Amino acid sequence: MVLHLTKEKPRHGYGVIRSIEDLTRGAYAPSPGLVYPTLASLERAGDLEVLTSRGARRLYALSSVGRTRLDGEKAKLDAALGRLDSLRRANSPLDCGPVRRAVQSLESALEDRLLAQDDKQLALDIAELIDDAVRKIERL
Repeated sequence: MVLHLTKEKPRHGYGVIRSIEDLTRGAYAPSPGLVYPTLASLERAGDLEVLTSRGARRLYALSSVGRTRLDGEKAKLDAALGRLDSLRRANSPLDCGPVRRAVQSLESALEDRLLAQDDKQLALDIAELIDDAVRKIERL
């Protein structure tokens, strides 16, 4: 699946997680503990190459070795895509698109602000804002 997603476009680990979650409309998102070791393993095997690296954040692209491997495992990829699609169909009774978009915007804003500076007070202030939003949602 990772090879397939990086064939579409280069991705960070977070992008791999979100792409799989998008394929299932939120029914499944692999954990970082699964995705990041997989990316590292595929990089060591030569299936992925790092395009850019900023600290621990790496942008991965499919290598020619990975492309050959992916082409040879089409049946496995089709089966995996089929399972993800089944999850999507089984778990999508509501259209939560606007909420999903808002959450993705929040995640992007958080990533931009928190990566830009290492400020504990900023992190505490942001956490308080999010906690306030949670309390308001729970009262709806």
